[in-house]
Amino acid sequence: MLFSGRFDSVEDISMIPNLVSSNNAFSNVVSDYNENINIMNEQEHQIKLISNQLAIWEFTLSNLNSLSLYDANLFSEYSICRVLNCIFNINLQNVNLIESNFPAIDLGDFNNRIAFQITTQKSSRKIQETLNKFIKNDLGKNFDKIRIIILGKKQKRYSNIQVEPSLNFDIERDILDFRDLLSIIRLLPVKKLKLINKSLEETKPITSQDKTENASVTRFKKNFALSKKMQKAFYRKDDSYDFEDVYYEPWHKFLYNRVLICSYKNKKKREGIEESGISSLFKINVWDFYDNGIELTTVGSYVIIDSDGFWDFVDYNEVEKIKKDKSFKVEYLNKFLRIPYDYIVEYDMEPDEREGYPTIYVKYAKNGMPYEDILYGIRGSTENKIKTRYINFEKRKDNLKAPK
Repeated sequence: MLFSGRFDSVEDISMIPNLVSSNNAFSNVVSDYNENINIMNEQEHQIKLISNQLAIWEFTLSNLNSLSLYDANLFSEYSICRVLNCIFNINLQNVNLIESNFPAIDLGDFNNRIAFQITTQKSSRKIQETLNKFIKNDLGKNFDKIRIIILGKKQKRYSNIQVEPSLNFDIERDILDFRDLLSIIRLLPVKKLKLINKSLEETKPITSQDKTENASVTRFKKNFALSKKMQKAFYRKDDSYDFEDVYYEPWHKFLYNRVLICSYKNKKKREGIEESGISSLFKINVWDFYDNGIELTTVGSYVIIDSDGFWDFVDYNEVEKIKKDKSFKVEYLNKFLRIPYDYIVEYDMEPDEREGYPTIYVKYAKNGMPYEDILYGIRGSTENKIKTRYINFEKRKDNLKAPK
């Protein structure tokens, strides 16, 4: 019952509580309806943006492949990795960073035991070769499931593919193209849609019409070539290392556990020279290659973390006292220093006469530093079965202290 705005009798006045209750309920319904409409509009908007991004990717990769620029496909692996992680709620990583030219697959989640091949080649022959290599290299011991992502449009049917009985692979469900992914994406909540859209926008495919993006192609090809060259030089030549060790502590796959970082201006490796307060020659531990360069690690600091996840650095002398407060926890974070391929001028694998380690010559290009990024995190550990976990620097809260 809705109130007309006029009372004609005592009975009408007695209805006031019911009228108020009725109007409040109606207002709540209208509010919920408007909120749902806003969510639906935002969801539709995000899906359209993602659809447009995938259409651009398909068109661009097709053109690049027609020009035999197949290396450009690898440019998309990083973004596709993040998109698939978001869609399927898994934790894929580029297995080629664990072992160069990893057979049959490009991305793998060793905890959830699922692997993906990422390719622009949609032929039955390519699918069959991938499945054969998966079986031949006994990847079933690490992965229970393999799926194949076609960067573009897949064939209408795959009728001549032979699937081994031991292989968990469904031709109808496990060969996915952009349209299949979009069908799944449509069902996701707005929060995930925004993450997917952000991932696609951050690494848009390269086009040949725009001069700026042509420069990006050249830069990518240069960095990609350097990454392959460095991995071949720095990785051990045998397979004597334990695969599990490499998974949790990737430095095990390197020939040397340390390197010398030297400014390209300091060619004679003279000591005592500084570049904006940072030594132009120093020794440091290697950790891993990341998608854009080489990651180094060094000693870090203790931090205090509150129940809301905010954190700050803490003095070593306060650690034991803070540990007694159950509302706070203390972690030791290592420092991870990332040098991008753009900053690397050259490297020399000949061990230094005094230190006995290879040298990487770099530009001190960012505020007088050779790093593009400095991260803090908990180092991976084979013993504890944990992967490296980086801490969110945006949640640092200055002067965060435990109560006395």
